[in-house]
Amino acid sequence: MTYLTVPLLLVCLCTPAAPENSYIINAAVLSRKGESMIDDYQKVEEVLQLGHNDYCRIRFSPVEYDNSNGSTVYQSLERALAVFKNPENVIAVGPFIDVFTSMDYVIKQQIHLVTSSSEGQEKSERALPVLPDTKSLSSAVAEIVQTLGWNKVAFLSQDDFSPVLALGNRDIFAWPILLPSNIKGGHDQELRQTMTQLREAQMRHFILHSMDKEVVQHVIASAEEHHLLHYSRSWFITYLDFSDLTLNLKETVSLYGLQLLNVEAIPPSLFQEERFQNQSRLSLGLLVDVVSILRHCLRRGQSNSYCDSQPLKNQTMNQKMLNEAFSDKSDTYIGALGQYIWGVTEDKQSRKRTSYSMAVLQFINNATIKDNIKVGNCTFLDKAVYTPIGERTQQNTVRDISTSLKGMNFTVITKKDPPFYSVINGKHEGFCIDVLDALKRLMGFDYKIIEYRSKWAGLNEDKEWEDIVHKLMTGDAAIAIGDLVVKSKRVARISFSNTILSSSVSMLLKRPPLQPTFFQFLWPFDIGLWFMIVVFFLIVGLSLFLMTKYDTTQRTAEQKFDLKESMWYSLNVILQGATEFSPQTTSMRTIVAFFWFCTLIITAAYTANLAAFLTLKQIDVRIKTMQRLASQSLVTYGVRNNSDLMSFFEQSDEDPYERMWTVMKLTEKESLVSNRMDGVNKVLAGDFKTGYAFIDDGLFNDYYASKYCGMESIDQRFGEKHFSMGFPKGAPYKDDINRALLKLKEDGVMDALKSKWWEPASNCSTVESDQSGVKTSGELELENMVGVFIVLGCSVTLGVLVEICKRIYLAVQKERHADDKG
Repeated sequence: MTYLTVPLLLVCLCTPAAPENSYIINAAVLSRKGESMIDDYQKVEEVLQLGHNDYCRIRFSPVEYDNSNGSTVYQSLERALAVFKNPENVIAVGPFIDVFTSMDYVIKQQIHLVTSSSEGQEKSERALPVLPDTKSLSSAVAEIVQTLGWNKVAFLSQDDFSPVLALGNRDIFAWPILLPSNIKGGHDQELRQTMTQLREAQMRHFILHSMDKEVVQHVIASAEEHHLLHYSRSWFITYLDFSDLTLNLKETVSLYGLQLLNVEAIPPSLFQEERFQNQSRLSLGLLVDVVSILRHCLRRGQSNSYCDSQPLKNQTMNQKMLNEAFSDKSDTYIGALGQYIWGVTEDKQSRKRTSYSMAVLQFINNATIKDNIKVGNCTFLDKAVYTPIGERTQQNTVRDISTSLKGMNFTVITKKDPPFYSVINGKHEGFCIDVLDALKRLMGFDYKIIEYRSKWAGLNEDKEWEDIVHKLMTGDAAIAIGDLVVKSKRVARISFSNTILSSSVSMLLKRPPLQPTFFQFLWPFDIGLWFMIVVFFLIVGLSLFLMTKYDTTQRTAEQKFDLKESMWYSLNVILQGATEFSPQTTSMRTIVAFFWFCTLIITAAYTANLAAFLTLKQIDVRIKTMQRLASQSLVTYGVRNNSDLMSFFEQSDEDPYERMWTVMKLTEKESLVSNRMDGVNKVLAGDFKTGYAFIDDGLFNDYYASKYCGMESIDQRFGEKHFSMGFPKGAPYKDDINRALLKLKEDGVMDALKSKWWEPASNCSTVESDQSGVKTSGELELENMVGVFIVLGCSVTLGVLVEICKRIYLAVQKERHADDKG
């Protein structure tokens, strides 16, 4: 991988003739076609010259490589050869370009100041790298990671995986991940796929190896989008200006990086230049150091003048003078990227920088501090040596619930399905929204709802959820909510939270009609029988009255059987009450005796029938089981088409499910419905005895039974389902949300939310909502006998009214009689 790719210099820039004689060094700038930054070098040289006001000058000449076709490649080599044949061009500046630097016939004797580094670095003693060489940096990365205690890491890079070998030599497993070669933003599809792959692997430690600031920022942005900057994950970034990366980070707390750049060594005026506004501080520091190294060598090569005095004529540095300047280690240059001393590598085939150091920083973001702190120094001598400084901040694997996800923002995907989620007047509502809001208050995160509308909506719920699961897997969402059921095929693709709700299959039926119970004491006899009892009561009373006409004992009796007394006596016999006198004649006693006998039978029959009726009233004759439903033919039953329950019945070989599926298949148009509301409406439109029974998940049936009056949901205790929140595989925030859900359950919040969405509708009466016309207890209740008290009250009221009328009548008669006498 390229550690730092400074745009390569193509365009020929010849410094205008100096108005005064100067000390001059001629540098050939290597570049690929379209990547020249020779103007930037010249601008930096002008700024540095103004800062010193001396007579040193640098002349830049372009050496461009064009690989468009074979002809342009040949022409590039010819032009390069001509440049380096000129003895006045004493140094080459630019990146490693193998067609130039790996062939001695192009760059013959010139020193090559290499501005980039890669795994295929130039093998030559005249090549002097400005940046740390790959082997040294790889050794430093391995030692730092080992000190941090990471045993398993994901290594992300675009093209340089040289540190992987160094990590392996220290028994650190490194999983190489190739980043896309052209990353334009954090939302690049290939980059998102890479982040999804890392998340699914559940890696906890990451090394991001790049010297391109934009690449690092895009990767970090994508990692933040996929919540891989969670406190339980740790990142190490090899970019050499770490403090320039963490300025906009908000959530990361386990982030380490290298700091080689000393930004104070860059002239402040360069940051104000418009041409440098889009360049990173590291790129600008590299430009400054390259120009400063050349100026330093030029000053060292001019005897004791050090460019302070004007020469009599232009003096150009030759190759010998330049080599002596680079060989003199008594006065080395210290620039924005540290001290520059080049030593020979162990294989003596190339050169590397030595005697410099860089800081190791840790980014801290918590309630008390948000800054980079220095946790160690990495010194590069013959080999890289890491020295920790003090105690680094330890990152806990478990944090307090209230702070674990604070500041994070989640994209939540769902689909409309009451009572879990719905949109009412433009507002998101539902049980799952209330759960999210409770988690938000507890944990401090924020969320954005995406309502997914699938082409399968209302047709195939399982395929709807498959689309949503795919969105989770591809990183388009962080959380899925709704009636998401935990299934084996889904567990293999995504992760689930702890169970939020559980339910089993139930039947949704029309509630039996409620019968009035106020006059329940009249129910043992049919209305015709009550009519006959009243008729015979009148017949017996009239018979007694007529037969008193022939009863001689009535002539001397104090109380005679007139019409009123006859009726009263007949009523007392029916009610088994006592009377002060009785009939005396044989015929009247015969009538009364048989009337007593009939009354005794009627009373015994009423008592026995009332007891039997109240016993039968306690027997529940409703359809409450699948066996009862399958064994009858009056009530039609069915399920949702293309649902899990349909698949269950279709595949079942057990009774009664197999038998029920046969019936449903034969009556497919009447049995199978396309969606839940169709099933609910069929139940509502049907009759209790010959209507429709909708078989579905208990949570939904319970909800509609509580919302619409006249229906009841009867649990069948099979087909248990667990509803949970869905997360992408390996989502680091899953454990935090699980702990928060347990907390909500312990505090009773989940029970309260469930009661809110599954409580009976306010417009349903208590009796209709809670009862089904069936008594479940043995004792009589007030409503069962209230009719008796109604009759008693009416009779008392009638008696009082009669007496009042009588009193009024007597008073009127008395007044008339007094008027007649007067």
